[in-house]
This record gives sequence, structure tokens and C-alpha cells, in this order.
Amino acid sequence: MSSVWNGIGDALGTIMNVTSDVALTGFLVVLGLLVVAVPLYMVYAVVSSARPAARKQPPAPAGTRR
Repeated sequence: MSSVWNGIGDALGTIMNVTSDVALTGFLVVLGLLVVAVPLYMVYAVVSSARPAARKQPPAPAGTRR
């Protein structure tokens, strides 16, 4: 009976190790994406604010002509 409990304990230990590895890998992937995405977004924000955007005229009020 002791070997059954040892087998169950080993299986649970393996599952916990795999689960923690997957969680750590996912965390590192998200962290890596943030490290890459945030500076790129900052560069995009600076470049897009440097050139004036084409602004549309708001629609005319009802009953008026332009």
C-alpha cells in the first residue's frame, strides 16, 4: 500500500512541477512582450504626435449649408 501512496505522491509532484514551469514560462513571455511593446509604443506615440494629423471638419448643423 505504501508504494501506491508513493506513486500518487510522485504523480502529484510531477504535475506541480509541470504546472509551475508552465506558469513561469507564461509569465516570462508576457514580461518579454511588455519589455518589447512598451518602448515601441512610446516611439510610435512620439512619431505620431510630431506630425499633424489630418483633421476632418465636424458635420454641419442640420439646416445649414457650407
